[in-house]
Amino acid sequence: MKRNLGLLAALIVLLGITYFTQERRGILKEQEKDNYSKILDTSKYGDLVEIQTPFGHIKKFNDGFINFTDGHRANQKVVNEFLTRLSHIRSKKFLKDISKEKMKEFFPEDHMKMTFTFENEVLEYQLGAKLNFSQDFYVAMRTKSSGLVVAIANDKMPFEGIVSKESEHRSDHKYNRVKALFNLAPNFFLDLSIFEEEELERSIVFSNLANESFAIDFKAQTTNPPPEHPIIVSKAKMSHLRERLLSLRAFNYLSNVDDTTNFSRKVGTIKTSEGLYTIYERYKGDQSYYIFNPKNNIYYQFKAGEQKLLLFNIQNVWDLRVVEELGSKIKITFDNNETLELEVHKIGEEASKLFKILLSPAQYVEKVKDFSKYKNWKLKLIINSRELEVLFTESEMLVLDRKQKLTYHYTRFSKEPISVDPDKYRVK
Repeated sequence: MKRNLGLLAALIVLLGITYFTQERRGILKEQEKDNYSKILDTSKYGDLVEIQTPFGHIKKFNDGFINFTDGHRANQKVVNEFLTRLSHIRSKKFLKDISKEKMKEFFPEDHMKMTFTFENEVLEYQLGAKLNFSQDFYVAMRTKSSGLVVAIANDKMPFEGIVSKESEHRSDHKYNRVKALFNLAPNFFLDLSIFEEEELERSIVFSNLANESFAIDFKAQTTNPPPEHPIIVSKAKMSHLRERLLSLRAFNYLSNVDDTTNFSRKVGTIKTSEGLYTIYERYKGDQSYYIFNPKNNIYYQFKAGEQKLLLFNIQNVWDLRVVEELGSKIKITFDNNETLELEVHKIGEEASKLFKILLSPAQYVEKVKDFSKYKNWKLKLIINSRELEVLFTESEMLVLDRKQKLTYHYTRFSKEPISVDPDKYRVK
């Protein structure tokens, strides 16, 4: 009995070894097949030292890449993502004996080429036309060692979005996505970020034409000057601003600006631990904004509207809500001197409109120097022991706090003011 059990155990071990050996061979065979089908196998020719696309050209420098023409630093993460993206393109079938006429038919756009220079080889990679009734497309590779190789290829990345099953087999979605890699903008690989994370760990001083200088400390979550009581700094707004500054990217740059009078005017500055950034409006009559980067003496160009991120008001990072919560009861006095005391969970529709505004951020806040112009109040409110007055102008609704000497300003998008009729505040 023991002998039979021993033989059975030995047989199980033998079968296990055989299974895993075959399984390993199968895996290695699949890996070998996959490597063979790679269009761009960067492991064959040594380190990659240069990449040239139809509109971009970068070369290896130290541990990264730089722009071939002027040495501007490339974004290594973007370069890696680009190479990873190309690695998903696989050959399905290699073609032989292609005539010149067929080559012209398969590759009608001669400029759709990339050149990869390695330590031991130069690879020219060309994208051809898409097949009519398939997602597949033609590619051509030319090296010194192997000459010209033509293949039918496929993009292994999944579809993005929704594609109908009926047309999926011949969709040009994947092909157009690959084609876009050959049409990347000239500055695609370049590091056009403005600020580094370390800069935002210390106090930063902002100054622009519309405001006096002010400082923001993202680490301490404070501003200088600080907000007037009871206003506080908004941690959420501070974090959002910090992330936006870190993610800010220019789309172009000027590296040889000898005369700053070619800018129409200086509109602001930002002082960090790295130096003084200067913001300019229009260069030689264009409609762009630029920022001078003291780290590399380059003027970065922004897309229209992005300059607003740099030219803002200190109040943009304050919490400008009149109140954070309403409490349980609110006392309202109307301009006819009638008074109502409302429970928050029992308020009319018109009261809901008013309180929704008070719980939302104001456009801006002002310190009151002269109370004489604030006589025509329409509503007086007592909320959580705070005494407030509501007034209306042609374009704004104002909430006045006389004790704190503050006015909260809300833009009136509708010319119909908040009602001051007591009947509309009663719960029926």
